[in-house]
Amino acid sequence: MQELIDLLKDDDANARVSISDKWLVWWHEEWTVLQRPYGKKNNRTLYSGESLTEAIKALKGEIT
Repeated sequence: MQELIDLLKDDDANARVSISDKWLVWWHEEWTVLQRPYGKKNNRTLYSGESLTEAIKALKGEIT
C-alpha cells in the first residue's frame, strides 16, 4: 500500500487511481477525488482533504 501512496504523491509520475468516472489523485498536498459525470463538461470534486480513508470512500461511491 505504501508503494502506491508514494507513486500517487510523486509529482513526476502523474499517477491516479480510477473507478468508472471517478479518480483519486494527490494534488496541492491533499487527496482529491474527482468525477466527470457522463455528458458533462466539467469535473466535480467529491472529496478534498487529508484523509486517504475518506478519499477512498468517495472513490468507491460510499460518500458524496
